[in-house]
Amino acid sequence: DNAGVFYPVVGSYAEIDYWPIFNLSSGTNYKTNSIYANDTWRVSPKWTINVGLRYDQNDGKDGSGATVADDSRISPRLGVSYDLKGDGNWVFNASAARYVTAIANTVASLGGAGVPSWMGYEYGGPLINMNEDGSAQCGADHPELCMYTSPEAMEIMFEWFEANGGIGNTDLWYSQPAIRGVNQVVEGLQSPYADEFTIGVSKRLGTRGMIRLDYVRREFHDFYSTERTLDTGTVDWTDEIAPGVPVSASFDLGVVVNEDDLLRREYDGIHTAIQYRFNDRLQVGGTYTWSKAYGNFDGETSGSGPVTSGVNNYPEYNSVGYYDDGKLGIDQTHKFRAWFSWDFISTSRWNMNVSWLENYWSGSPYGATGTTLAGGGYDWWFEDPGYLSPPLWNSYRFAPRDAYLFDDVHRSDIALNFSFFVGKSVEIFLQPEVLNVFNESAVTDVNTKINTRSYGCSSSVCQYFNPFDASYTPVEGLDYEFSETFGEPENDGDFQDPRII
Repeated sequence: DNAGVFYPVVGSYAEIDYWPIFNLSSGTNYKTNSIYANDTWRVSPKWTINVGLRYDQNDGKDGSGATVADDSRISPRLGVSYDLKGDGNWVFNASAARYVTAIANTVASLGGAGVPSWMGYEYGGPLINMNEDGSAQCGADHPELCMYTSPEAMEIMFEWFEANGGIGNTDLWYSQPAIRGVNQVVEGLQSPYADEFTIGVSKRLGTRGMIRLDYVRREFHDFYSTERTLDTGTVDWTDEIAPGVPVSASFDLGVVVNEDDLLRREYDGIHTAIQYRFNDRLQVGGTYTWSKAYGNFDGETSGSGPVTSGVNNYPEYNSVGYYDDGKLGIDQTHKFRAWFSWDFISTSRWNMNVSWLENYWSGSPYGATGTTLAGGGYDWWFEDPGYLSPPLWNSYRFAPRDAYLFDDVHRSDIALNFSFFVGKSVEIFLQPEVLNVFNESAVTDVNTKINTRSYGCSSSVCQYFNPFDASYTPVEGLDYEFSETFGEPENDGDFQDPRII
């Protein structure tokens, strides 16, 4: 309301989540032992060959002491350059290389001690600030109808929850819990890797500059994925989920593994660079990249780093088209940077330099996703193939993953550098900077959620629809609706950084 009091709307499909840590970590131990050899062979004044070979061996133990990574991989590298006339004026380059990453500790530890497990309970108590048809009882139009504040709503929910068995009532689980080391384990992880192929040419600009053009192709492999299928089987569990609260249950077993066949991430880019020194005090330069990141899995997020895919997590329940190819969230078609650096005072004792940097990045893509009814134990759309706890919901794409774009970002930065020389080998410098000089603004993240009957959309507006029917196209206003803030930023971190001094 206008006084800043929050009145939550709680009704159908509300949930209560419990995040216990059943076993404390005894400390993780992840090691990578590597050997690398490299040699450059100048065959002739025109031909140069560079050969490298790297060997990486992983040894990883999670917080419970279990070995989750014990693999090795060889990374060969070969580069060839051809100097057209042997004078460095025109040089052609080509290379092929494999780059191997270290095992991501956050993924490798998912089945170990010290990591919170998760249990989700479906709330079935009294409606709170909600009408029987699922619509909000109050809001901006009728604030006088709001009855329960946040503390009051929490009290109502937990009174009902405790009266119905609390965390010990497994009948309230709306989805299979994630019990670390029990129904979610990690086995035999290998390091993800990327194969890179490049071809390019460089041209000297007299004696003061150079321009370069390269084509780069990268193909990524061995993503992290949670596999939970009929082949992974089931597991029984008996324990206390809290002191004096025993639980016995059986689960479908999920195993964190590497997946290469069903997941794709590819990168193609044309990289250009130019640099020119007009004299000993003034130089300019710039880079421009046209690129395309394409596939069906980014493999990482800005907040978590590497993440696991769900392509094999109850694969029969993945909605049609969810893992279709498209431009990935990391895609950035254009990226441009240009700068100049000027030593406007330069003596044997001190130096003053000013530099200017122009930045431009085109917007990255995003789609529109929502939650739909997958079926679960209700077998709404097809007969369950035999899981103990098939998922009730799944994620559905109401638009391609690259249907929309964030704003383009432009930024101008300036820096001054004052340096002082003490003797011949000591330099003291001070460098004040101003980033985003003109305080330009752009939206770099938004709300991408779609409301459906399963989440956020009342029964009077939205119906259930079959997310596995490829011939059916959901209809806005009948099967779904855009959330009120779709395509809009939601917090301060969703904007380009303001001017920083």
